Amino acid sequence: MGDFKATPGPWEAVPAGADGYCGDTGRYHIEERGTDAQWVIAATVGNVNALKADEWANAQLIASAPDLLAACRWAESALAPFSKDPQKKSGMALLRAALAKARGEHPQATDSKEADRG
Repeated sequence: MGDFKATPGPWEAVPAGADGYCGDTGRYHIEERGTDAQWVIAATVGNVNALKADEWANAQLIASAPDLLAACRWAESALAPFSKDPQKKSGMALLRAALAKARGEHPQATDSKEADRG
């Protein structure tokens, strides 16, 4: 996992156009912060029927990705000694599947409904 490459955080969601990129389309950019250069990591693209509140919530979720990844890595490490406990096994499977997805791997299908049954 140490060779995982991604733009480091922190990331921030901002309205498109507020920072000089693109016109003010009502869409949002997710940008790298904390360095001299500010890069657009991603942008939300809605349709005419999309609610701006939904787009903003999506942008905030995307912007939190580096923090969520760090928290998941910590949790995986901290909870590893308990992973054989049958009551915690499904939670660890979800955590590991989420980390694999973040790395671009394709883990065995594990969804929240399946974990809830486990």
